[in-house]
Amino acid sequence: MYTIIASIIGLIGIILGALIKAFEDDLKTIFLGRNKQNQDLIGKWKCTWFVEDEIKGEKRLTADMVVISKISGNKVIAKGENLQAGGYSLTGRISPAFVMTLIYHGDETADHVLGGVTILELNLTRNELHGYWHEFAADRQFYGGRTVWKKV
Repeated sequence: MYTIIASIIGLIGIILGALIKAFEDDLKTIFLGRNKQNQDLIGKWKCTWFVEDEIKGEKRLTADMVVISKISGNKVIAKGENLQAGGYSLTGRISPAFVMTLIYHGDETADHVLGGVTILELNLTRNELHGYWHEFAADRQFYGGRTVWKKV
């Protein structure tokens, strides 16, 4: 009887330890009070992407909409939609200096599933992000340029 109870307690300890390890980052943000930071950034952002052209200079490539759906601590989760290329997912982080770094890749609706990165700096009024993007495209070339995001 004692060994059964000890086994059950041991099993509960293992399960509890695994759960704590799995949600370690989320628990830290909750207990340290950082979970509510940057919640004002959640929502729709109109994004304009520019591409660098060595011959013609800079030109506007496209505009689309990104919806930041979750910010937990410094983690950011978002979804983008481009009328020409399809949908894409973004994940990344926002630093204490308000620099957002994101990795993106096309989803099942996209023309291509390859992706890229963005590095964005939040302005002082917290309604615009300015930065740069680079991606590896289906033609096996690198493309990149400036990007400007404005809160809708």
